[in-house]
Amino acid sequence: MRFEAGNTIRWHSAAGHLVGKITKIVIAKNAADMYVPWINVKVEDQFNIICLCGSDSNIEMLKIRSV
Repeated sequence: MRFEAGNTIRWHSAAGHLVGKITKIVIAKNAADMYVPWINVKVEDQFNIICLCGSDSNIEMLKIRSV
């Protein structure tokens, strides 16, 4: 799956089914000192921007899909 800034995505989390627009994607270290992609998302109907880990396992776990 290909994610780019400006794409709209949906995912499943403890907060329920969420939809948002990707604002940017960056490569940075995680807590395990490994470089991974981070997806910044502006959630619809909210003022906050969240940061999702873009590793393959996290994308599968959160069931991230393009809308």
